[in-house]
Amino acid sequence: MYRVFFLDGTHADKTRWAKSKDIAKAIYTDIHKLESLSRKTELSKDEIIFCRNRGYISQQEAAQLSSSKISAPFTWNELAKKYEDWSRANCRSTTHIRNADKVKVVLDYLHKYFPGKTPADITKEDVESYISQRKQQGIKNATSRKEHTLIRKLLDYMGSDNPARQVPAPPINDERLPCALSYEDLIVFMQELKKRKAYLRGYLRAVVMLYLYAGLRPSEIIRLTAQDIRAGKIMIHGETKTGMLRSIEIHPKLNVYISTCLLRLSAVPAQAGGGKYLCGGNNQLVPQSISRAIRHILRKIEIDGTPYSLRHTFVTNLLRASNDLRYTMDRAGHKRLSTTTRYLHIIESKESPLKKMKFRA
Repeated sequence: MYRVFFLDGTHADKTRWAKSKDIAKAIYTDIHKLESLSRKTELSKDEIIFCRNRGYISQQEAAQLSSSKISAPFTWNELAKKYEDWSRANCRSTTHIRNADKVKVVLDYLHKYFPGKTPADITKEDVESYISQRKQQGIKNATSRKEHTLIRKLLDYMGSDNPARQVPAPPINDERLPCALSYEDLIVFMQELKKRKAYLRGYLRAVVMLYLYAGLRPSEIIRLTAQDIRAGKIMIHGETKTGMLRSIEIHPKLNVYISTCLLRLSAVPAQAGGGKYLCGGNNQLVPQSISRAIRHILRKIEIDGTPYSLRHTFVTNLLRASNDLRYTMDRAGHKRLSTTTRYLHIIESKESPLKKMKFRA
């Protein structure tokens, strides 16, 4: 239960329930701030809009809390500008670039599906129609869900009833199975890789081997330093996709490339600050550059795959060699065991397990 204080000196007692303890904690933080700021008459317009969209106050109460009518941008471009400003201030540069590109795509389809309609004219049925038409184009549910979330964020800036919040987010039920490279594909890939020694300032071969023999993610490869190589292991710190610490034994074939990278680091003059990154030296590599270089080779040899296929190849072969889900999960840095079990469809047993069963007489 909480109390909202209005500008005319009146107040309203309100109640909010939650289904879980975690949600209740988040709600408590919000309503405590609402009650405190409304008592001091220090609520900003954005905070009033936030509370209205979360259902902590009604539209009429939002108008009472504001000394002037809560106005909203009336064009899609103005809403996109607000979202991009938020993204620039709160996201990493690479994430912000993706967000800006995503906004342009969504706005193009909104103008195509609903020509002449302003954000204020959009209804719940329009949002449902948008999702339906995009699905007919063959996009995956995961993409549809992201676009729905973006439309919801854009319309949140309106400060009124958000029709996108009345539409359930599309469920993510796409079966995205990992795609590993075959032994034959790897031979062709490595032969083509040898022809491109200068790619990524000469670090591409080391990057590929870290994919194949350590299963590192691009974000982990570019952050790797000489201090992370200890006692024949690669130490991965918490600045990862899952935030999990792990150590990976250095494969003999990988050891050659790591030694070469360490020699390049030691060759950097001390007065120049010394080399910092194992793959990159003084200048950190960019994930997009790694992806672009590997994709170029895959297209050249006409293999249907992605840069992540190299990491999938590591996990697949490690699981095949160890037959141990927990061991593979730890080395791959998976947060959930269910992620590792998705690789089981690739593993084919040469002999039926039934034939291996033996009973003592």
